[in-house]
Amino acid sequence: MANPDTISALAQLIAEVCAVAPSSVRPESKLLAFGLDSIRLLDLIMAVEDRFGLQLSESDPELAAVETVTHLADLIERRRGAGV
Repeated sequence: MANPDTISALAQLIAEVCAVAPSSVRPESKLLAFGLDSIRLLDLIMAVEDRFGLQLSESDPELAAVETVTHLADLIERRRGAGV
């Protein structure tokens, strides 16, 4: 399970990128529920990279399989742990 601090920081990024209330971003929320289109997805990827010091690619199969806030937080933590 993802660290609550990672989920909280990620929820704030999603709220900013998608222009939704941070309180509406819950760990089990589906990312598509926030209106992530291709442009907002790129904005979110860049925000995640900046905040967490990662390199992600929109064509990454692991990223493409992410559906919820928790899934994305888990991916971030795996990548950070692996130094990717």
